[in-house]
Amino acid sequence: MIIGRKKEQRELLGLLEKEESQFCAVYGRRRVGKTYLVRETFNYHFCFQHTGVAKGTLRQQLTAFSKHFHHRQRLCKGTTKQV
Repeated sequence: MIIGRKKEQRELLGLLEKEESQFCAVYGRRRVGKTYLVRETFNYHFCFQHTGVAKGTLRQQLTAFSKHFHHRQRLCKGTTKQV
């Protein structure tokens, strides 16, 4: 159960209503519930999600994101609605 995040949930769910693909980055301080918010809002139903590398350099962050994205992209082919 999420308390006090109705506005954020409405914004996230509004992205599903768009006709074109959407990219959403949720960022903020550590340990405030960002990942939990996204997972609960979408009921753990999405094709791709990525969590950054703790204390990683920009290069490490981008490399990890790229590898993860391309790996998941192959697995998600044919999905009609990706989040």
